[in-house]
Amino acid sequence: MQVSATDRELTVLCDGVPVAQHPLLAPGECSVLDAHYPTPPPAGTRPLRARTESERAFLALGTAAEDYLRTAAAAGTARLSERIEEALALAHSRGGEAALAALERATRFARFRFGDLESIADAIRAAPPERAGSTPALAGRDLPAVPARSIDAYRRDERAA
Repeated sequence: MQVSATDRELTVLCDGVPVAQHPLLAPGECSVLDAHYPTPPPAGTRPLRARTESERAFLALGTAAEDYLRTAAAAGTARLSERIEEALALAHSRGGEAALAALERATRFARFRFGDLESIADAIRAAPPERAGSTPALAGRDLPAVPARSIDAYRRDERAA
């Protein structure tokens, strides 16, 4: 086995025959070719493994929670355990549907800071309905009686002016 290097690449020789070539990289970097290994690289995504009771409860919320956690981790979010606790508190105070909607929107728009989930849940609750008629009509029995006037009562009399 011999190794030769130029200013651009490293070549591994076995009995004078090149068996591997890699580009030279900066210190600390690595060059790995999957073709050099007999087994294929792993495919798919690894399942998340909850280590604490909070993580188990969070992942029990569903796929929106798992997507949020994966996206937040990929974005380099610090203190993920605090975001998990925040989501669980939101689910406890406002219900699971509100928490899931906030998690989905936070994932979609990469909002992973403290307070983001609560502000998203507030914005969702304050948003107008997506389609007309999706809100219940007001019940008239609790409203006070108000005198009604015809629209003609508001018209200006041209002769009086």
